[in-house]
Amino acid sequence: SALKDANAQLVNVQSQNEDLQSQLLQHNSNITATLEDQQQQSSSQVMEELRMEKIRSKAAEEDAALALELAKDAQAVKEECEEWLTRSLDEIEFWKNKCLEMEKDVGKQEQQQSVEEAGDGDNDGKKLVRFKEECPPSPVV
Repeated sequence: SALKDANAQLVNVQSQNEDLQSQLLQHNSNITATLEDQQQQSSSQVMEELRMEKIRSKAAEEDAALALELAKDAQAVKEECEEWLTRSLDEIEFWKNKCLEMEKDVGKQEQQQSVEEAGDGDNDGKKLVRFKEECPPSPVV
């Protein structure tokens, strides 16, 4: 009878062992499927991130090319402005020199006129007439 009980208990334990092994295989299968799904999802996420990074990289390259083009345009405009400024400064210098020459000529004319007036003291009361376009008015006239 103890042998029967031990055999029955052995059969029962073997049955439980088979059930546990079956459950273990089922759990292993579920875990393997879950890991494969997670790896697939992770791989999909990585691929999506890679795709988005490529898009960002391309956009950054386009922005950099546009910025370079704008910088070149700005440089060209700057150089043109500098050229015009140089021309303007040269023209200002030219007119300053022209004015100095004219002032010297006017000074010489006034000096000649005062010498002539001093020599022509007996002008019989006649005054010299000058036209405004030719020279500035004299304080004497």
